[in-house]
Amino acid sequence: MTPEAIQRWLERRIAWHIAGCWGGAVLSLLAGIFVLYLTFLLTYIVLFIGEDGVSAIMRLFFDREFHLSQGWRLVLSWLFVMALCIEWVHHSPRDLGNYDKTNATPGARALVPFFGVSSLLLVNAQASATIITGILYIGPRLVVGALPLAREACRSRNLETAECARVLQLLASRQKAVTYEEFSTLLPNANWEMIKNGLARIPGVVFLEKGFGLTDDLRKHLCGLVSVN
Repeated sequence: MTPEAIQRWLERRIAWHIAGCWGGAVLSLLAGIFVLYLTFLLTYIVLFIGEDGVSAIMRLFFDREFHLSQGWRLVLSWLFVMALCIEWVHHSPRDLGNYDKTNATPGARALVPFFGVSSLLLVNAQASATIITGILYIGPRLVVGALPLAREACRSRNLETAECARVLQLLASRQKAVTYEEFSTLLPNANWEMIKNGLARIPGVVFLEKGFGLTDDLRKHLCGLVSVN
């Protein structure tokens, strides 16, 4: 087990990690754009159908017609999609899926065996609004979610694989965890902030209060790199 062998293994692993991040970012972006396009079409259809209802009310009470041109329907649909994206950026994901205080009348609960739990949504505005909002946010979530993956890929390119390999070699040679004080003595010039960021991307590295450790599977894998390389 040499630092060079571990470094080559680590570089391959980081390369796959970067490729996975970029792939996930691209897929998330494309899926988000597609969902936003569907949201745009749905908004356009709602405006197109709702125009007749608004026009009927206008004729009934004000004896006037109401008409939206195709251009206005397109503009309003795009504005709605843009507003969703802007709202999601300033939105806390923890608010999604919050169904606290979901109450229903005994009559509505009696319908559950026949129509399922969806019948409760008909009598609970808070739960219905939360579900509808969560569905509308799918597109913005996918688009915005591509950014952290792209940033992670860029950060992973700057990892100090040589220093991480030295730390992994030391950890693999010990049966127990190694304290930070011992690391500082053995590797006094190491960039520990960069090393911690690199080790956090390796499954099997255990972060303890006073040092680092390895799982048995990762230790056996690192010890077997000599025979592979």
